[in-house]
Amino acid sequence: VTEEVLRHTPVPLLIGRPGGRKAEWKRILVALDGSEDAEAVLPDASRLAHTLGAELDLAQSVFVPALPMAGMGEVPVYMTPPDPMPYLRRTCARVAETFGVEAQAVALGGPPAAELVRHAAESGADLICLTTHGRTGVSRMLLGSVAEQIVRSAPCAVLVRRLAGVACEMKP
Repeated sequence: VTEEVLRHTPVPLLIGRPGGRKAEWKRILVALDGSEDAEAVLPDASRLAHTLGAELDLAQSVFVPALPMAGMGEVPVYMTPPDPMPYLRRTCARVAETFGVEAQAVALGGPPAAELVRHAAESGADLICLTTHGRTGVSRMLLGSVAEQIVRSAPCAVLVRRLAGVACEMKP
């Protein structure tokens, strides 16, 4: 039911899993992928961090799967993933300037959903904030849903802002 609501809601959705830990939201983890779409949750997360006096972590997980080379049998090709730190540092600076909230840049490596959930558990994050496209049908089957994977396994509450095709500006 939660995933169905998540795919169609026009407003941010706060999700707590049964048996999830209750916390005071002193550490907020924001999942980013380098896109403006992912940044649409920054105003929500920044306002919460400011209001609650919480620490704010901006995280991006880069993951480039090994691809078999055509005509080369089973020899995998490994590509070097891009360094997310320059983007994360610029975004932290924008958050500080726009919302008056200091944020830390966190670079992760591996499948995004698994890495973000792992980092949330290890860092003691009380809330994960992210966006979702709310895809359905074939596009959801092909692309999967990082948001749904995080909601299913997060050790804490998750705030999800569904993108409705409208750009979100970083306004205080």
